[in-house]
Parts: sequence; C-alpha cells; structure tokens
Amino acid sequence: MRRWPAVLAAALASTLLLAAPVRAQPTAPCAWPLTVAPDRLNIAYPDSAARYWVTPLTVRDPVTVTGRFPHARYFSVQTYSGGAPVDVVTDADLPAVGGNPYRAGADPAERGEFQLTVLPGPRPADAVPGTIYTGTPDGRTTLLHRLYLPEGDGFGGVPLPALRIGAGPALPQCGGADAGGTGDDVLAPISWPFDADTATSTPRWRVAHPGSTRLFPNLHTSYLALTRPRGAGDVLVLRFRPPTHTVPDAAGRPVPGQVRYWSICANDSITTRYVACLPDRDAVTGADGMVTVVVSDAAHRPAGLAPTDNWLAAGPFPDFAVLYRHMLAASDFAEAIQRVPENGDPRASMGEYYPESVQCTTAAFERDRCGTGPVS
Repeated sequence: MRRWPAVLAAALASTLLLAAPVRAQPTAPCAWPLTVAPDRLNIAYPDSAARYWVTPLTVRDPVTVTGRFPHARYFSVQTYSGGAPVDVVTDADLPAVGGNPYRAGADPAERGEFQLTVLPGPRPADAVPGTIYTGTPDGRTTLLHRLYLPEGDGFGGVPLPALRIGAGPALPQCGGADAGGTGDDVLAPISWPFDADTATSTPRWRVAHPGSTRLFPNLHTSYLALTRPRGAGDVLVLRFRPPTHTVPDAAGRPVPGQVRYWSICANDSITTRYVACLPDRDAVTGADGMVTVVVSDAAHRPAGLAPTDNWLAAGPFPDFAVLYRHMLAASDFAEAIQRVPENGDPRASMGEYYPESVQCTTAAFERDRCGTGPVS
C-alpha cells in the first residue's frame, strides 16, 4: 500500500499536465514527449488496448507528420485545444505512398507511408485530404497520435511518425516520458473495504459524445458512462448484444463490422485512470449471443462465475465508474451510441445493444445472479 499515495499523486499531476494550456511550453523540444499507455501513464480515461503519444505545438509554419502505416486495428492523428477535440484524420483517409492497408479491399501486404500536414486556424470547408487544423488562430494545439490493438509491439511494428516544422529537420524522437509504470498491478487486486447492504437496483447510463468533455476524447468514439456508489451494491452486472467489429479475412484484409472497435472499462473517476478493460476481441459471448460483464473488486468477486461471465476488477475506489465505447460506427448501425441524441435516452435508442444493468450484493448474485436469469 505504500505505493498508493505516489500513484495517486502521479496520476493527478499528469492529468493536470495534459489538460493545462500549452503557453508554458508552446512547442515540445522533441516529438511525442508524453506517452499514455498500459506501461506508462494511465490518465484521461484511456483504454487498456490503446496507446497514445502527445506533442504540444504552436503551429505557425506547416507541421508535417510522416510515417509508415502501423499494424493495428485503428490509428489516427487528432488536434486538441485545452483537452477539447478539434480535428482528426483517420487511418483510411490518409494519403498514401505505396498503399493504405486500412482502405476497403486493400492488400495488407502493401503497407506504405503516409503524410499529414498540420495547419493553424479552423478547418475550412474546402480542406484538402491529408490536412488537419489546430482550430486556434494562434496555432496552439496538442497533437495526439492514437493506436488501438497494435500488433507485434506497442508501436504496431513501425517507428513513431516523424514531425517536421516548416522546412526544418525532423524533431528528435523522445518517444514519451517514462513514468515508471502505471500502478495497475497495485490497484487492481485492492478492494473497497466495506460490504454493501441494500436492495437490488437498476442503474441508468448517460450518453457522452466527444464534444461534451475536455479530457481528450476521440472524435471517432461515443461513450456511455455509468457512475454508481459502491454502497448501493458490491456487484454491477451488465448484459448487452455486442456490435460486430472489424476483423481480418483469410488474406488479412479488414472486414468492416458495425463498429471498428468497442470496449467496456472500469475506471476511477478521481484520477481518470482505468482499472481494467474488456476489449471486443476478448469478450466471451453466451449461447444467445449476449455479453455478460460482472464488475466488482477482488474481495467481492462472486463465487461460481460462469465461463461466459466476463469479470472486470473495480479496484479500491468508492464508486463504480464504467465506460462503454463504440468507435467509428457504420452509417447503417442505427443502434450505435453515436445515434443516441445528446441528453437522450440510450436505452430507447439502442435496443438490445444497450447494456441492461443491475447492481446488487455479492450474496444476491450468488443466489440468483441479481435476478438477471439463468446463464445463457
């Protein structure tokens, strides 16, 4: 437990560093000085399946971003102002030399190079492909490179993209400051020290679109968020039909699903860290095609969980704080989180894709699965 104060202090300090205005350091001395990843920093509600590299910039001359297409489910480059999202270019939309493997029908073996230009000001209506804008008249921005489910290594088997300001040389790569680990190995096994003693309740989720937060949300992702006090139940049970997600075919070409990616993460709302996540590829479904997620701390983990129960550690925090992500929803996926109106009722919009939720005591789960019915 002696590491806990240090972990908490580091997480809070890092969150403030990311969200603070960039006036104190308008342009980083090297490319990608900060890394948010499972083995580095864990802040701003990240996903355990993702890595994020961050560079503060003041863009006066065009900034060129060049690199090779990584082996990963998804990557993008986005600009932010004070933590609010401004502009984004996704993998499939990047101009390529030698082939873009993220485009429909592309040969995955033809993995070429991309080039992206960062320009100051708001994005014009006639912006050319391969450009991204700061959204600010003074050109101040935070540039963020996102990578989900990288293959081979944490970088997707390629070097980090190079950054070049104007006609100058590429900035040296600093690759992200090492924060000495995230403390996940310490926090996940720790439990909330009290037992709940309350009747079963039915929590409700709220929708969070990327424009509603300043914690560096992904413009390609919409979220459902749920926060519940642990005193209202030791166990949180979620059941929903998972959307189909992008998978490779026999030749390695990406086959689009209803979303590019989805996940469920248990978080701490104070430090904005994740404790544990369930990425789509790891989810176990029942015979009825539904996913059951059981969230609790280690001490209150129910006995006799079924093979189709996906357990997530909640850690030692006083609240359950859970995020459900849908990334790059297909235009014909009407039940996607992206289609839920702001301040709307996600249950009404999402049908069986909505995570029906029950909170109860551990004893109640062990007795009748909190009333959710038999194992499917």
